[in-house]
Amino acid sequence: MSIDTEAIDRLFLELSQVTKATTAKEMELQKALDFLRRGASGEYRIVASGDLTTYQISEAQRRGLFYVEPGGGIGWALVPWDVTTTKDRKREADYFSRNNMMANTLTVPTTEPT
Repeated sequence: MSIDTEAIDRLFLELSQVTKATTAKEMELQKALDFLRRGASGEYRIVASGDLTTYQISEAQRRGLFYVEPGGGIGWALVPWDVTTTKDRKREADYFSRNNMMANTLTVPTTEPT
């Protein structure tokens, strides 16, 4: 009885490749993890696509700074801290107008009551 070692070698090679293979889900999870790591670097902030203009989204996609949640369709962009969005400017305006209103309503008397 002769043993065909070449066939056995091929089978072991195939088996080793199967055990090293990653599934589509694992690859998607790795992609999400890489995106979050870049966001945690401090260089960027993570912004939902609903808060961005079409131009900002396409620019983030071009630079590889955009991630779309699989199945959900929600997009996220890594935006440099010095770039502001319309929602950022509105939020700042609301914040400052609220603080100014509070400063005007909370006055401290300059003299003591008699």
